[in-house]
Amino acid sequence: MQKFFTLILVICSTCLLQAQEDIVVPKTQKSLITKRTATWCPNCGASRAWDLKAEMIQEHTGKALVIAGHHSRGSQLYSGAAEDLIDNFQTTFSQPVFYFNNVFIGTGGENTAEPMRTLVNEAFAEEPLAQTGFEAVYDEVSNKLQVRSKTEFFGNAQGSYYLAFYMIQKIVVEDQSNRGSNVEHPNVLFEAMTPSSFGDLLAQNTIESGSSYLYNLDIELPSELDADNLVIAAVLWSKNEEDKYDFVNLNTVDIVQNGVITSNENAAILQKMEVAPTLTFGNTNLFLDLNSPIENARIDLHTIQGQLINNIYQGRIEAGVQQININIPSRGSFLVVLRTGEVVHAQRVLRF
Repeated sequence: MQKFFTLILVICSTCLLQAQEDIVVPKTQKSLITKRTATWCPNCGASRAWDLKAEMIQEHTGKALVIAGHHSRGSQLYSGAAEDLIDNFQTTFSQPVFYFNNVFIGTGGENTAEPMRTLVNEAFAEEPLAQTGFEAVYDEVSNKLQVRSKTEFFGNAQGSYYLAFYMIQKIVVEDQSNRGSNVEHPNVLFEAMTPSSFGDLLAQNTIESGSSYLYNLDIELPSELDADNLVIAAVLWSKNEEDKYDFVNLNTVDIVQNGVITSNENAAILQKMEVAPTLTFGNTNLFLDLNSPIENARIDLHTIQGQLINNIYQGRIEAGVQQININIPSRGSFLVVLRTGEVVHAQRVLRF
């Protein structure tokens, strides 16, 4: 499946975007249960594995997110994000299998259900290192899905932490081998909302307890999806020394329907913001498409952690398509940040 993006907002700071400070970050530790499956797989539709997934969805509500990850490209419900996640997990070469976070647990039945139950309950009793609070609003007029989030670290941390958002379909009617035609598949992972299946870098190196990070994104809802049938999941990952992603925590919300997505009048002025190329050896360009002038705009270059590198431009930006050259001074990942009043837009660029 393709990825679907319009404008992505990434802000990493303890004090930016005060409007998001009302977002509550729950101090909960939740788990991710993934069933590796495929619609063509007879064993995936057998009672041993099929019934267990449904039972776990009901049993672990509030403690864990249970999803079906259609890893095989031959599956009618194949998901690129599911393939990426499962390839990142403990190596297995068949389906169905069940994972607790990153770890293979079993293939179904009570031999899988009992250890999974123990792990979920033990994790839920733990104090979380970090968690994300967020809200998801869908505006049917613009067909836009907007997420506003706040991630808080409750303890000191070291490393690189990534935040990803996923669209999960509550029910998908599709064939299933050993089940029949037009079967209801619950909690199917559709795709990641972020450009990478493991999200964007949120924080790295030494992170102090109490640090908080704000992250917004805004996408056009794919035509094949129904907002009423979606759960949005925010998952925190940490990147390890083997370039794999370890599960940290997750949170989920249902979409708030028919919200009006606005910030202030400047939010509607910007029709398009694009950095190209996003992979560069030094120079790149910021392209803006404005339907009216911005009187007092500010464009800055930040590190991915939010530290200001330099100011690129400040002042009036005329209506129409504008191009601004940007020099990236050193190797690494950076944010090109446009501020228009209280609205902040950002795009990532990587220099080799």
